[in-house]
Amino acid sequence: MDDGRGIVLAGGASGHPQPVRPVRAAPTGQVGAETTPGDPGVRTPRPSSFAAPGMVLLAALAVFEGYHWLQIIPDGTIRPWRLLFTVGVLPAAWRLTRRLSTGPAATLRRLVLGTAAAVPAIGMVVLLTRGTGWARVLGVASLILAASALVLVLVSERSAHSAPPS
Repeated sequence: MDDGRGIVLAGGASGHPQPVRPVRAAPTGQVGAETTPGDPGVRTPRPSSFAAPGMVLLAALAVFEGYHWLQIIPDGTIRPWRLLFTVGVLPAAWRLTRRLSTGPAATLRRLVLGTAAAVPAIGMVVLLTRGTGWARVLGVASLILAASALVLVLVSERSAHSAPPS
């Protein structure tokens, strides 16, 4: 009666036969399995369930901050604590978009990450110069980030719902 384990002679220190367990392949169609996109019956990894709501929240914060920096929502002077958004935007954008590196969302992901990287850089210039011209540039960059994040959510959700079930 074979239990599926084979015997291999290991030439190590003991010289005794060692049982070897067979390696089981991951079932096809599972997220995380080593698969090739486009194979029939194989799903490509999708973003986690909190990625779309997180991107919408990021876009909402970017719109809010953009309107403040453009003085559409007046708040008086430029305050350094307002730059907290600019510090966390790049890690948040990278974390939320990390699984969208293939397909139609890849270009949008690069746009989101590019604008997310530009926001802290421009924010540092605003902090150092305290100029309203750079603050307006930061506002425009925040609004571009918001628009690209929302379009990315729409494209990724549309492609996730139009993919055939496996």
